[in-house]
Amino acid sequence: MRYFYPLRSYIDSGIIGRGRQRSHDRARQEPAVNPYNPFLSIWTEVTRLTNRGKVIHPEQRISAAMPQKNTYDWAAYLQFADKERGPSNPGKVADLVVYRS
Repeated sequence: MRYFYPLRSYIDSGIIGRGRQRSHDRARQEPAVNPYNPFLSIWTEVTRLTNRGKVIHPEQRISAAMPQKNTYDWAAYLQFADKERGPSNPGKVADLVVYRS
């Protein structure tokens, strides 16, 4: 489990990527074996907690602000659209979702 999604190491090494990919086969339209939940994914990246309450390699935790950068800013960069999109700079089109509890 040491290297299971070592996001902090990726970031510290300068590797960027878009996280939280969907986990189903679009070509065959089959449902996912492990249903996609973006909130669970973000929570896991920040806390590194298992469903049994055990922390797996806490040195791989990321800050609570990093999922936004990972999802929006880096995704725009990887699509060569960072000059037009990304919520972190004024004047850019933003992908924005507001959640209410």
